[in-house]
Amino acid sequence: AALSRRIHGERWRGVLGLALMAGAVAEVPSANLILTRCPVAFDDAPEFTADVPYTRLGEKLPEAACVDVFDCAGERIDRLDAPACVGRLTILCAFDPTCCVCKRFALPRLEQLWASKAGNRQCAVVALGRNCDLDQIQNFRKECEDAALAGDKHMVSLRMPMAPDPSGLAFRSLAEALVPRFYLLGPDATILYQSAGFDEDEFGTLEYCLEQELMYL
Repeated sequence: AALSRRIHGERWRGVLGLALMAGAVAEVPSANLILTRCPVAFDDAPEFTADVPYTRLGEKLPEAACVDVFDCAGERIDRLDAPACVGRLTILCAFDPTCCVCKRFALPRLEQLWASKAGNRQCAVVALGRNCDLDQIQNFRKECEDAALAGDKHMVSLRMPMAPDPSGLAFRSLAEALVPRFYLLGPDATILYQSAGFDEDEFGTLEYCLEQELMYL
């Protein structure tokens, strides 16, 4: 686990350093700044986006990140909070239904990851819907399914567990604004990896880190 956790801890410093040398960011507002690349719809060139999260690697999942988790049928199946994460690895993705990058890039990839781990009790995948109640979550699922059935190649039917966050309190305990966001939580609810925005290479790193951590459970 030490190797993958060292990767989690050092990844952002390396990416940020390269961006600073390239002049992508003029100032660093925080030592915890995350610099990521977000794909823009119909644009092959990712854009750099600077973001300052409220959490740091090695910290526990905030107490305010405490919500119920529902399956695709709208049935409550779990709880997302620090105690519920104990003894397993948890992939958490915070999203907004109005975010194009979320529904066309990030969530379809997360759905693939969830499907590959659905039978593994040592790993949980949860999508946190910012400012969404359960009805809005279910409507969003249907919207994605209808778009996929209509032939939109970027959309898929989302069957993974989702957690409504109608007050936005859970999201605001993690960050201020930018979505999507990804977190890998360890078996003690410690944040082992976090990223903001979506980039295929970064998601691949998240998958690699997950596999490395699963080896030690």
